[in-house]
Amino acid sequence: MIHYNSQGQPFHIGLNISRARSGFVVAWVWYDVDRYELTLRRFRVRLHMRPWFLWSFTRSSVIDDYLSLRNLVLVNDSALEDTNAVEATT
Repeated sequence: MIHYNSQGQPFHIGLNISRARSGFVVAWVWYDVDRYELTLRRFRVRLHMRPWFLWSFTRSSVIDDYLSLRNLVLVNDSALEDTNAVEATT
């Protein structure tokens, strides 16, 4: 899908195109279902003063982002079993 966004709006999955005063941004966003990752590849052209072409690549885990926003930590099952065993013996 192709989305035409104003500058500063969040990206949508698919091709995102936004126009700025001094250039434009083209971003391709997709979601990897197997790894629960959101990937963003961005190409920005800045035409103010002298032309600049900027590339960026970002990958973030959806689960880790959700947990960090809510101040939660992912705990392994083995650690929970150990703490339950310690509590049971005391």
